[in-house]
Amino acid sequence: MESVLQVMSEDINRFYTILHKQDDHEDVRLNFSDKGRGITFKLKFHKQEVDQPIKYLSDSHLNSLGLCFFLASVRHLNQTTNFIILDDVVNSIDANHRRQLIEIIRDHFQDYQFLILTHDETWFEMLRQQLEGLGWKSYEIISWQLESVVIEPTKDRIQKVQDLINASNGDGVARHLRIYLEQEVKRLCEAYHVPVEYKEEYRLEDLWQSLKKYLNNRTYIDPDAQDFKGLFNDIQTNRYLFNLDLHDSSQKVSKGDMQYALDKYKTFLDLFRCEKCTNVIKPDKKGYQCKCGHNFTS
Repeated sequence: MESVLQVMSEDINRFYTILHKQDDHEDVRLNFSDKGRGITFKLKFHKQEVDQPIKYLSDSHLNSLGLCFFLASVRHLNQTTNFIILDDVVNSIDANHRRQLIEIIRDHFQDYQFLILTHDETWFEMLRQQLEGLGWKSYEIISWQLESVVIEPTKDRIQKVQDLINASNGDGVARHLRIYLEQEVKRLCEAYHVPVEYKEEYRLEDLWQSLKKYLNNRTYIDPDAQDFKGLFNDIQTNRYLFNLDLHDSSQKVSKGDMQYALDKYKTFLDLFRCEKCTNVIKPDKKGYQCKCGHNFTS
């Protein structure tokens, strides 16, 4: 039994450390209780050995500790069924740790099948982005009754924006299109390690200018090409239209304006995607290469 506790403790400590990298908590482990009637947690809390985490850790930390115990238990005590269900687990832990939980799932449970349920739309989008290209599938519950549930494959945001344009005269579409562009430009900045001046909150303009500066310095895309310059100018105009639609109710942005803006963004973002598999092309030591092995000139 002690050997089981030891190997489980190694995983629990590893997972907890990933979730709480910035906290001074170390050596999380399982031990038999002093009376030998059960199992308890021990850890070093700011270098001090403690054996009752409930007295020292916040509710969020305690919940994440329980989640780490659950994941370690699955690995070591349920080796015949590699299937895990997680139902709204991020509701009980700090929002700052959602990405780290995805890292644990992605890097330490490659041989497991997950069913992850959540009401948290932000975490849902994080899951989709960080697990992209790894064989995961995403679905949304569209409606439900006691007798039945309607489930459909998740549409990406660009398709949702297109549906909004098709179903309206253009009013209110700019907010969704701006959110889509912010997410995509942020993903590009992360993928290309674009230096961005630190701010507590980033606006689209901050990320946009940093990406543009990066393209001027090093990329397989030629920012001086006439077509590329024209595309940048078109997108600058689109941002002006966004501001009109969002802040100036006296100026109406037409359905055609929004469709044109969406088409230009799609053309721009396609420059960063592999023609063979549509994944984002990322830089490596040899230049630029897609996951599928297709190489590009740096």
